Amino acid sequence: MGKLDKFELIRKNRLAVNKAAFDQLTEEQQKAIRAAQVALRSFVSDFSECFDVNTTTARELQECFWAMNMAFETEEESK
Repeated sequence: MGKLDKFELIRKNRLAVNKAAFDQLTEEQQKAIRAAQVALRSFVSDFSECFDVNTTTARELQECFWAMNMAFETEEESK
């Protein structure tokens, strides 16, 4: 393989750092992040194509919100 240019090297290093950090998360946290990535990608696609979001995408975003909330909750909510 040829020599990487500056930006390819930066990206490769960033991906390695991201992967190392991601691997330190719990399985629940990893699943929540992956699901959020899929739902957000779907939202961005739907919204950019027709400036509209279908109910399935909205429901996926809501489910991802709660999965992220549960996976990364760090303290009790004050009531």
